[in-house]
Amino acid sequence: AGPAAVLASVARRHYPESATVSPSRRNLPVALITGAALCALVGAWWWLGEAETRQTRERTARDARQASLRLSDFVAARLVAVESVRRIREAELLTDEASFVRSCTIVQDELGGYLAINWIDADGTIRWVSPADRNARARGRNVLEHPQASPAARRAERTRRPSATPPIPLFQGIAGFATYYPVVIDGELRGFINGVFDIRGLVEAALSGGILDANEVRITNARGERVHETPGFEAAA
Repeated sequence: AGPAAVLASVARRHYPESATVSPSRRNLPVALITGAALCALVGAWWWLGEAETRQTRERTARDARQASLRLSDFVAARLVAVESVRRIREAELLTDEASFVRSCTIVQDELGGYLAINWIDADGTIRWVSPADRNARARGRNVLEHPQASPAARRAERTRRPSATPPIPLFQGIAGFATYYPVVIDGELRGFINGVFDIRGLVEAALSGGILDANEVRITNARGERVHETPGFEAAA
């Protein structure tokens, strides 16, 4: 399989397919009739209301499937780009901070949806960050010392294959997930390309223009734990 297929598989395995997207309609149909004179119509109104509710449930289920697919495709496309940066680095290019940041900025401007694309030294230290302003808190930190990120980083170090965290608190101070793409040159691990995503930004970028216009959204992981939800979800549920 080519790199796109491999990375799409990594993306689906480590994030989108392990997440459940649960939209809730903002404007659910309501049928309420009062007054003795209208009693004869209650049954008809109840049936119409139930029919509309069923249709709403069906639309919500459809939107949930579409949202999961869009999230999966959105992340997979951006991980293919991270893989491209890794390949360029393994060709012994992007060896200085300026060229690395310049190339990563092009990728980020073209695709959007990233919190960061970073260079991590072989010892786990985040050395170069892009963009610098949003990721100043991560620069100089060591991912091998992060209790929730280190298992994925260690796995990438050991297997020499891409790995990803589940949703975790990031060094940047927000919830997201991180990926680690090992750079191996002449059999030696030189470091990692680190693609980082924040959950809220990811959802807004991937689902804007349609699904988020009609729905409030909750995302849960495979254990049913809430990862993210839009502000009006509880009220609309």
